[in-house]
Amino acid sequence: MVERRSSLMQAEVEELRDALEQTERSRKMAEQELTDACERVGLLHSQNTRLLNTKKKLDADVSQLQGEVEDVIQEARNAEEKAKKAITDAAMIAEELKKEQDTSGHVERMKKNLEVTVKDLQHRLDEAENLAMKGGKKQLQKLEAQMRELELELEAEQERGADAIKGVRKYE
Repeated sequence: MVERRSSLMQAEVEELRDALEQTERSRKMAEQELTDACERVGLLHSQNTRLLNTKKKLDADVSQLQGEVEDVIQEARNAEEKAKKAITDAAMIAEELKKEQDTSGHVERMKKNLEVTVKDLQHRLDEAENLAMKGGKKQLQKLEAQMRELELELEAEQERGADAIKGVRKYE
């Protein structure tokens, strides 16, 4: 019985030893898992910290970009307003230019008409001067002819006067 009991105890010790080894292995595995989990937690914490820093940087970048986008939008609005004003100004200038072109065309037509009138009047003046010159020559010739006639008449009268004086002297 003692042998049996010793065998049983020996078997029980073996079982306990196996259980202890199993527990020891489980404990080592659990420790390894804990170490792995701690390392994993450390890695995840590092990643989380990096991601948080990246998020903060991206948030700052997004904020900056939003500010820049708002500035660009405002610049675009200002440019659009300037463009609208420029279009309005260009339309007004085009209208003024059209009026000026119309006025210029009218003035040009009047100028051409006046040039034609001036040419016509110059031609008529030239003709009148030519006629006056011809008429003046004719008038001069007539006057010269009248003067010759009058000179001849004067000579004739002087001769008659001289003859009359001679005749009167004869009778005296």
